Amino acid sequence: MTVSQYSYEHVYYVTGHGPPFLKLRFREMSAEERSTLRGPTPTEGLSIAAGAEEPLSIRQVVDAYSAVTEQTMVYTDESLSFLESTRLNTSGPLEVPADRVQATFEALLAMHDFMLVPRTTRAPRVIQVVSMHTGERSTIRESAIFVDAEHMDAAAEHPAVLCSTVIEMKNTDVRQLSNAMRTMITDTNTQQLLAAGESNSLVLVGTGQGVAHMAKMLRTIDAAAAPQGE
Repeated sequence: MTVSQYSYEHVYYVTGHGPPFLKLRFREMSAEERSTLRGPTPTEGLSIAAGAEEPLSIRQVVDAYSAVTEQTMVYTDESLSFLESTRLNTSGPLEVPADRVQATFEALLAMHDFMLVPRTTRAPRVIQVVSMHTGERSTIRESAIFVDAEHMDAAAEHPAVLCSTVIEMKNTDVRQLSNAMRTMITDTNTQQLLAAGESNSLVLVGTGQGVAHMAKMLRTIDAAAAPQGE
């Protein structure tokens, strides 16, 4: 079994003789899970005008995105309060072509500490907007979307969606590496780096963009550790 081709249902610690270790129960990914990140491509671009008297609120940007992608955006009262009070300061109007709507929208959200959580994978698409200044930040990591390791290029386009993946390290001691790299985990609400049980794999959780960058770095480290001649 190639670990990176499987998703996991539960993560739990097993204790017994010796120190606890992380164990994963793997299952094959569904087609829906593979396509969750794609979403609908809007037929028109996103036009964000500069406010005449005051900057636009992030809520107005979210509404414009919802209109061009025909997705329903939902939020708790607490997150809504931050969406309405947070302003988008720009030097002028912003015209975003259709093929860059998703990446640009997520970049703007991430800059202002908002995250997206897809709640459905089929039409009608429902997307939750979460402010990282609310109590929702403590549970948002549970919503991470699993992405196969070979599809991490697609995840890199998502700075405001949490993703997880499993990276196989053929030439590296993953336990030593995970301990050494823990200083790179700067937000425990959204990031995680774990050795996967007794396998030689690492579980990564973070924004799609962050996980993609971390996966690329880990592959570089593992390749450098390969025996000469391989």
